[in-house]
Amino acid sequence: MNHNYILLSNNEQGLCARHVLAICSLAVSTKSIEQKHIGEKGVGFKSVFAASNQPTLISHSWKFRFQVPGPDAMSYITPLWIHDEEIPECIFKQISTNRQHTHLYLPLKIAAHTSLAEQFLNDVARAVDPCILLNMRQLKKLEIVDRRQEKITIIEKQPIGATKLQTQAIVIFEDLTFLDLTGSVIQLCTCTGDRTFRVYECQIDVPSAIEQRGNPTTSLILAFPCEHDYDLNATVYAGLPVCDLGFNFMFNAEFHLVTSRENVRENVPFNTYVRDHLAVLFVYLLLNDIDLKKDISRYCPLSNIHQVKHSSWWLSMIDRINELITKHLSVLFDIRTGNSVVS
Repeated sequence: MNHNYILLSNNEQGLCARHVLAICSLAVSTKSIEQKHIGEKGVGFKSVFAASNQPTLISHSWKFRFQVPGPDAMSYITPLWIHDEEIPECIFKQISTNRQHTHLYLPLKIAAHTSLAEQFLNDVARAVDPCILLNMRQLKKLEIVDRRQEKITIIEKQPIGATKLQTQAIVIFEDLTFLDLTGSVIQLCTCTGDRTFRVYECQIDVPSAIEQRGNPTTSLILAFPCEHDYDLNATVYAGLPVCDLGFNFMFNAEFHLVTSRENVRENVPFNTYVRDHLAVLFVYLLLNDIDLKKDISRYCPLSNIHQVKHSSWWLSMIDRINELITKHLSVLFDIRTGNSVVS
């Protein structure tokens, strides 16, 4: 980033015709059932207009931009094809060294060198949350170059190994079913130090009565920081951070979000369905991973401490967790009763 632009580059395979068609359409996505990418109906790309009136995409032979405001509302999805000479020299030099990459150039709509522009760029830099790498299978490394200060920040994800919890094809607990449950230990390496997380992922079936979906399953991820002095920036993620509930663990799901993207839509049955599964999965993990069980008092959310941050909708998740912990207290504290509560 610089005073008057943001340039995003990645080393993916690049755009093809169907990707361009989706970007230049409304309510269209190229994400397949198998890919399990974040995002929905092409809305993500349209958000670039919050920063720029001329977002420009360069990927192999594809070179085009959008121009708003234009003759009509269709300007948001009408590509304008460009040539190399139309790309600013400073940008062309940067992308020329990595022609095989995909680049999104955003000349800022805010006037450069103003306090408003500097504040916006500072907010963008601070908004890069290392924990988003825990939710992305393909994304391994983030490099943020702030040319205003010639400052480079690198965040890298490194797998360490498996958790004590073994991979399970199917788990049935408290009448809920979880599929392909896995656990891994992942390290996030940053310039301020390395942080380690225990990350658990599974799939759950979504009944058509809850939501009609192209993909009948959805993914859940729960991550627990290993270091006691680590404060999470957010606890609720939908690929990217959504909000902070004050928990000492984080979770990621395909939540439907409010327009501001600062909370989930609490009146949507799918969100309630996912929330209730997360509560049960959280307790199952505490019961079955000895490393988590050792830190139960640290990870368990307490409604009386964090109530200020929670709506009644989120409080019901905390209540469900506490209810299940009370129910399975003997197992959590290794009290021998001769009964098995985990199936």
